[in-house]
Amino acid sequence: VVPAPNGGNFVVFDTIVNGVRAMAKNYKNQIAKGFDTPSSYASKYASGEGDNPVQYAKFIADAVGIGVNDKLKPSDAKKVIKAQIRFENGKDIVSESDIEQGINIS
Repeated sequence: VVPAPNGGNFVVFDTIVNGVRAMAKNYKNQIAKGFDTPSSYASKYASGEGDNPVQYAKFIADAVGIGVNDKLKPSDAKKVIKAQIRFENGKDIVSESDIEQGINIS
């Protein structure tokens, strides 16, 4: 892990797989802390300044196939991570294989 080049709140990882691993670990931790609905989970990442938390929650919910106030499960990690990547980047930029590897080593 290296500091973000712009000094912001983002972390840069040495590989995409390690970045996905961190996302998967974070997902599991947030679910365990009670941020276990798309609405509550998205509120942790969408400040309202850059990302709309309501749209973010709906995007995650649609990807998982549940409502914004329904419970997320640990087994939803792949769907949620893929949705986060797509929402934040506007497209899929991480391969299916890298996502699976990152989740598997988390």
